[in-house]
Amino acid sequence: MAIKGLGSKTKQGSSFLVMAVVGGAIFPPLMGWVADTYGMAKGFLVPIPLFIFILHYAVKGHKIIA
Repeated sequence: MAIKGLGSKTKQGSSFLVMAVVGGAIFPPLMGWVADTYGMAKGFLVPIPLFIFILHYAVKGHKIIA
């Protein structure tokens, strides 16, 4: 479903999908390290860029430019 209809961008889309899994493996330990080093409140700032990207994809990024 994630790469359906991407046409010539299918390889790039599937690459981003695989990298998202890697991001899910990297960001929790990073968040934990920031929380341990600088405090829990600062640790919760780490995933904000990810949530901004998800918001962008939900609003605008999922549309295929023809």
